[in-house]
Amino acid sequence: PSGWTNVDGSNRAWLASKLPCLDWLLVKLCLASPTEFNKKTTYTNLLSRFPWKDQSVEAIYLGEILEHFTQIAGEQVLHECYRVLKPSGILRIRVPDHARFWKNYVDEYELVKQKPRIQWSLAHTRWTAMYFQNLCICRSYIWQSMGHYHKWMYDEISLTLLIESV
Repeated sequence: PSGWTNVDGSNRAWLASKLPCLDWLLVKLCLASPTEFNKKTTYTNLLSRFPWKDQSVEAIYLGEILEHFTQIAGEQVLHECYRVLKPSGILRIRVPDHARFWKNYVDEYELVKQKPRIQWSLAHTRWTAMYFQNLCICRSYIWQSMGHYHKWMYDEISLTLLIESV
């Protein structure tokens, strides 16, 4: 949005901000998906000290970012957020709901299990496949995930306790 700075430390953010012509070409060749990252994106290593002064930022939005860090690294990122936020600043966090994800798996599993054995299927395992094939693996080919994958998952309890501890 206007007035916001898009900050990211991903490989894709680096590519789109530092080599936008190459990123554009990869998209045109269908080797990469379109992205909102561009040369206006501020690329920074989010595991390092943020490049802003203490209490200088009005708001931070961590949208689908925190899960890409280990549990310890995620805590470090949150400490940096609080360091740079103004006293009345706002930190908004969005992460996938780990509990809801596995609840979907368990619900579908229970539906299959209630059927006669002859009607059983592996339809419920799509959640397991999604988790291991798309979310929490490091792909050997760089174009799919650009080297980024989920390293930790949160639910309401774990995220709330983490925020409170930071």
